[in-house]
Amino acid sequence: MRFVTFSEAAELIKSNHLLSASIEQSGVTLKKQGKEWVGLCPFHDEKSPSFSVNDAKGVYYCRGCRAHGDVIRYHAEREGLSPGQVIKRMAELMDLSIRDHERTRSTPSTPVAQRPARATMNQLVAFHDSVARIAHLHLVHILDDPGHPVSRYLAHRAMSLQVIREYGLGYLPTDRSLHQIITTPSPSNPEPLSLSDAQWNALSAESGLLNGHYETSMFQGRLLFPVINAQGKCIAFSGRVVPGHEQGVVLRDRKYVNSPETHIFQKSRTLFGLTPWHIVTDTIEQSSAWRTRLSTNRVVIVEGVTDVMRLALSGVWAVAGLGTALSPDQLTLLLRQSPSITVLLDGDAAGQKAAEDVLVGALLTLKSGQSIEARLLPPGDDPDTYFISQDAQHLIASLPRLLPEQVWFERMIGKPTLPLSLADRISIEALCGDDTRMPSDIAWRLGLFQIIHHKTGYAPVGLGDLQKHKVALSDEAAIQLDDPTRLWLIRVSRSPAILCALEPYADSWWAKEVVNGLLASQFEVPPAIRTLICAFKVVREMDLNAYTHWGDFAALVIDRGLPTTMVLAWNQLITDPDTQPDPLHAHTELFAPDLWEYELTDIVASIDRQLTRARDQALNRPSLSGVSTDTP
Repeated sequence: MRFVTFSEAAELIKSNHLLSASIEQSGVTLKKQGKEWVGLCPFHDEKSPSFSVNDAKGVYYCRGCRAHGDVIRYHAEREGLSPGQVIKRMAELMDLSIRDHERTRSTPSTPVAQRPARATMNQLVAFHDSVARIAHLHLVHILDDPGHPVSRYLAHRAMSLQVIREYGLGYLPTDRSLHQIITTPSPSNPEPLSLSDAQWNALSAESGLLNGHYETSMFQGRLLFPVINAQGKCIAFSGRVVPGHEQGVVLRDRKYVNSPETHIFQKSRTLFGLTPWHIVTDTIEQSSAWRTRLSTNRVVIVEGVTDVMRLALSGVWAVAGLGTALSPDQLTLLLRQSPSITVLLDGDAAGQKAAEDVLVGALLTLKSGQSIEARLLPPGDDPDTYFISQDAQHLIASLPRLLPEQVWFERMIGKPTLPLSLADRISIEALCGDDTRMPSDIAWRLGLFQIIHHKTGYAPVGLGDLQKHKVALSDEAAIQLDDPTRLWLIRVSRSPAILCALEPYADSWWAKEVVNGLLASQFEVPPAIRTLICAFKVVREMDLNAYTHWGDFAALVIDRGLPTTMVLAWNQLITDPDTQPDPLHAHTELFAPDLWEYELTDIVASIDRQLTRARDQALNRPSLSGVSTDTP
């Protein structure tokens, strides 16, 4: 064991991990191309490779979604962790111990007395992991007996040995105390745990495996499903009663039991099936099956752990909560690994309401390029029964579908009487200005504005009051995305304050004509400058230095009246650059707003001089630009 500081651990991790190998181990296929490796980006859906890895520099970059970073950031983004969590996990694998004082400084807001000691948390994870391993070996051992109730149940449910191994299912018998099962050698437990009485009492109680002074666990006699964290370690269990095998089972009247929340397990931040158990991915076959599932572009949310396994038999990646509704934390974890989510619930009234709740809640946090939908099973069915002898891949797509915008409109607006009354319009405007009921993402917010307009005939103010600001282009339907235009739109999205370079020319005669749709020829005013002039005219009195994120600036220009078609085209260029070529490499350009502002000032000053000179020559009169032409 080597003791290092946090920063030392980060440097050792980066220097000892070949980035391309680490990325391929996570399920991404890479091909050598010159000095780099290329492949499909794991962070967004794409058809042609835009993801590149440079081992010499230790960095990756996607030309499509602009994801970039080193090996630490890759695993953080891929697995939904903070960089600090990744460093701690990878340091442990390298047998590095991060000094306690470093960790204490990194979380000064948390009182030491409220934080469990690192050793306690590590021991708790290791304990769960060992119990899961023993339970898995017990189950594999009894599967050789087809007459055992657990073997019969799994055969009746058509659960293959392959998927049982992939999810690490386990079983703990009821003929002995839990302590004896865990600490006594047996054919199904060749490596028993060696713990002192004090360690056993503390760990078995803290984990929730034992309650009070009982020697039998509520998980004994049940089919066990290990709950895996982002590091691939077991941190909790879900146990199911096996029909006909209830004798000796604690709480046998409860079909499922789950581990209580602990220092290492919070239900609202964990999903069953999100990541594989490190033990079951040791074999090539099981690891390949998990990589195939995790590389899909859609994840399905179901209610139960057996539903997850049922869909896995058809190659569908599914996850399940553990007795709680989908939380924002769980949704964030899912969207970091897959841009598309399907909620699969029962088609009865309760199931439909639960699906609608998820959709409306998720809509508030979705970003551009992310989507969620719900599919409803026939009443009385669940995935474990409905797909037992059918291909889930195709059947899911044929089920009744609910979309978040559809549910949102019905819940927030309902069925208004048309034409809208004044009260209805006031209610809609109040709704559109309420951030607690509207998406934070600009593209999704615009989409809802347009749905309101389409269904009611009323255009919310947020959709763009074009008459108020008199912003017009000769063609509002699209921005002419030539290379220079792309370059400047991307630059402005990264640093809106560079538009301040246009201030000296915003009231010039030619800028006014640009806003009114004149001077449309690219030989007069290039498309890039026309677009920037129109954008600046609606926000010129604002403090642009306060806007450092594209989403905030996009919301501003829409609220100020820039045509929504322009902003949508602009937004697509920023959030989905894979659809547009980037020959100037604007997305990867060194961040240099001062240089950009200087360059923009020079360009606009040159345009001003040329247009003013051309106008004066056309009128055959002295310059009107303020420069005297009188001879001495």
